[in-house]
Amino acid sequence: MKIYLNSIVFLVLLVSCSEKETNSTEDEVININHLKSVVLKQSELLFGKFYERFKITGDGEYWIFVDRMRDKIFVFDKEGQYINTISESGRGPRGIVSIDGFDVNENNEVFIYDASQRMLKIYTLNDELISSNNFLEKVNFGTTPLEMLWYEDKVLTSIIENEFMFEPQSSKVLALIKTDGEIETVFGRFDPFSEHDNTYSFFNNIIIDDSSNVVFTSLSSSPFIQVFDLNRFSRESYIGVKNSTFKVPEKEISANLSIDEVNRRSVNTSRA
Repeated sequence: MKIYLNSIVFLVLLVSCSEKETNSTEDEVININHLKSVVLKQSELLFGKFYERFKITGDGEYWIFVDRMRDKIFVFDKEGQYINTISESGRGPRGIVSIDGFDVNENNEVFIYDASQRMLKIYTLNDELISSNNFLEKVNFGTTPLEMLWYEDKVLTSIIENEFMFEPQSSKVLALIKTDGEIETVFGRFDPFSEHDNTYSFFNNIIIDDSSNVVFTSLSSSPFIQVFDLNRFSRESYIGVKNSTFKVPEKEISANLSIDEVNRRSVNTSRA
C-alpha cells in the first residue's frame, strides 16, 4: 500500500478582534507538489482499510492509522516501517469496542474515544494503557467523535446538545473536556446554515491553529467556516460563500427517512 505525501496547503485566515462575516471569495492558484512516496511495510497483522485521515506525532517520527474494519490503531515510523498495534478487542478498561475519535498529544500518547463504552483511553505507542475512564457519563450532549483533538491537556470535540437533536442550529457546537470527563466549557453555536440546508446533519470538521489559539469548524453540509477563539470561547469570524455550484437537497432529509430515500435525496448535492 502506498501513501503519497503531498504538500498540504492551509488557507491562513486572518482573524480580527471583533466578529466579522463575509460572503465573498477571491480566486487563487494553489500549486501542489509531490514530495515523497512511502510504502507501508506489510506484516501479518496489516490488512483492512485505513481512514483517509491519519495522525502524525509532533516530532514527525510516527504515523498513526485506524483500521476501520477491526477498530485497531497501527503505528508506523516515517519510513513506513510497522512499529506496533494499539488496543485489543473487548469491553472493560483496556478493551476497545469502537474507535470513534483519536488523536496524539505532545508526549506521543494516543487517546481513543470508545463511544460504544463512552470511555476515553490513553495509550503509549507501545500499547501500554495509561488511563481509562468513563467519559461524558453525566453530560447533556452527545459528541460527533470523528473529530476529537488534544488541546492543552484536554479534549476538544464537536458536540450536539441532546435537547436540540432535531434543530441543531440552536445547539452549542464545541466542548473542552478534561481527561477525567469533567467539562471545562461548552461554547459556540452551530453554523446558521444548518437551518436552511435541508439535511439532518450535525457532523463538524474541526482543526486547531495552535499559533493563534483558534479553532476552525466546518459543518459537513455547509460551505461556511466558523472561527472560534479558544481564550475567550467566542466566535471571531464566519467566512465562506454559497455559490451556484453548491447544491442542497431539494427535499428535506430527516432522521426518520429510510437509507434508500436519504440516498435518493442526496444525489447531486454538495458536502464540504
